[in-house]
Amino acid sequence: MKGLYFWFLTCLLFSSLFNQGLYFDASFYPYHIIIQLLFMIFLVRIWLYKEHAITSYFIFLLIPLTYLIPLLFQPSSVALTLQSFMRASTTINFFIMVVYVLTDNLKSQRVLPYLLHGIGLILSGHMILFDLGILTNGEFIMMGRYAGLLEYANTFAVVLASLYLYGLIQGQVAKTTHMKLVHAALLPLYMLSILKSQSRGVLLFLVIFYIVLLLMLEVKKQLRLVIVTITSLLLAIVLFVLMGEFNSGLFIGLVSICAALSSATGIYITKFHFKGINISRLVVPTVMIVALAVIIFNLLQRGTLYTILDTVFDFDMAKLTGWHTFKERVAFIKDGLNIVRDAPLVGQGGRAWALNYEAVKSYDYHSLEVHNAYLDILIETGLVGLTITLVLFGLLAKQLMGHKREKIMHVLPVLLILCHSVMDFNLSYGFVWFFMSFMVGGYLKGENELLSLGARSDKWRLMINVILMTLAFGFSLLTLILVNL
Repeated sequence: MKGLYFWFLTCLLFSSLFNQGLYFDASFYPYHIIIQLLFMIFLVRIWLYKEHAITSYFIFLLIPLTYLIPLLFQPSSVALTLQSFMRASTTINFFIMVVYVLTDNLKSQRVLPYLLHGIGLILSGHMILFDLGILTNGEFIMMGRYAGLLEYANTFAVVLASLYLYGLIQGQVAKTTHMKLVHAALLPLYMLSILKSQSRGVLLFLVIFYIVLLLMLEVKKQLRLVIVTITSLLLAIVLFVLMGEFNSGLFIGLVSICAALSSATGIYITKFHFKGINISRLVVPTVMIVALAVIIFNLLQRGTLYTILDTVFDFDMAKLTGWHTFKERVAFIKDGLNIVRDAPLVGQGGRAWALNYEAVKSYDYHSLEVHNAYLDILIETGLVGLTITLVLFGLLAKQLMGHKREKIMHVLPVLLILCHSVMDFNLSYGFVWFFMSFMVGGYLKGENELLSLGARSDKWRLMINVILMTLAFGFSLLTLILVNL
């Protein structure tokens, strides 16, 4: 069953990418039905075969519960609140099933890197083909920026940035030449797409997490990582500059050559042992921090780098170096907190920002998203919902990280998305939740400490399992009923 469910869930992940990332509720309807039916069958399976270890993850069903509570206190919209509950319920059920199918399933875990890089190849490859004019249907370049199948530049960029970081990390720990090749091959294509998105926030977060990654590595691995990174960045710049200079066939050939060069670097750099280098592990990260500070200063002062990006790369430097977007985000936060004051504990229900921001906005703007995922949760579910969500995220992070540095590294790509969501609405995309579920699912155990029952009796264990499974079944049944209303 695990193998079959793995492929079902994989198909749902990939198909969601071609439905605008499941941003719109209308696109989500068939996924509600399919995922909830799969989950109900899954519940029967784990009950019959007494696979109760996985039920500790059912504690995450508290999240969709927080979207129902506002219904008791006159939400901004009953219909949209129910829509948000359905999204939360379906997303959590998808996550639980991903954890189940990847636990102790070596075959699926071996396929996982190909699956994740497959997402990256589709996202970045699609944009290259669209930019070259090979694909013509749709509008995927918006205001000169790559927006991709998600049709939003910043979320498109942050997904690829997480995959770029994932490729770098897995390339460091991969034990076979073949896997080193797989993880390094697409790095230039990811970086090219990130640059083409012109998302300065994503680039900044990527650099910060890159420095964090360096701090976790010993010096020799730091140097290898830097060489692989510089190689992929230079290859991406070459592709950026030469795009449009060749016909489509030649450029695709050039992309293939760059992928081969990146793979070769990823493979052969492991043969360098950097003998005689005896420096502190803080040196390389410190150099990176200084370099970042110099770059930012140069851009703000409109120095040489500013001129190169403006003339050679044709970046919109006024936006990249301006403060308008930052001031806009600050205004959204202030206005959002004004909405929170009306129902601070339980929130105002689904899509409360879109329904109420006009009444509180501090200047004339139009934005159906608050551009801050956590403020959005606070507005919709109040302090109760935000607290429960953050506590569960914290418990999950503790489970993932443990106390081992190498385990913490594997979490960085997902943390990158979650941290960037402080300044954007990445978490409004169902695809992003599905994607993160696969990202972390391979590192979780079926039996975990999220709901530790300690030395309690079997009677208590059975009672809690029954309660959790009843809640899970009830939420699934309610979601299916709501979809058909």
